[in-house]
Amino acid sequence: MVHVATNPASKGFIAGATMHKPWREFAQFHADVGDGVSGMCFARKDKSKPFCPDNCTWMTKSEASRINAAYMKAKGTLTGRARTARP
Repeated sequence: MVHVATNPASKGFIAGATMHKPWREFAQFHADVGDGVSGMCFARKDKSKPFCPDNCTWMTKSEASRINAAYMKAKGTLTGRARTARP
């Protein structure tokens, strides 16, 4: 996560993403969020806000994908093929 928010050379870098400064120290990050949850990913609830205690949580990959798609759609950057509803 540190690389995503702070390292432009990182493959996963997110331009404009910021991070709660105390989380640069793993001990503080771990104290705030705990151990990883099996089958879950750690993600921001609101992609327009920073990685911080009030905006991040453990969620399913499906939930994170829906949030990401809604954010990209609102920004007009959602790309890919349109999906049709299954019968």
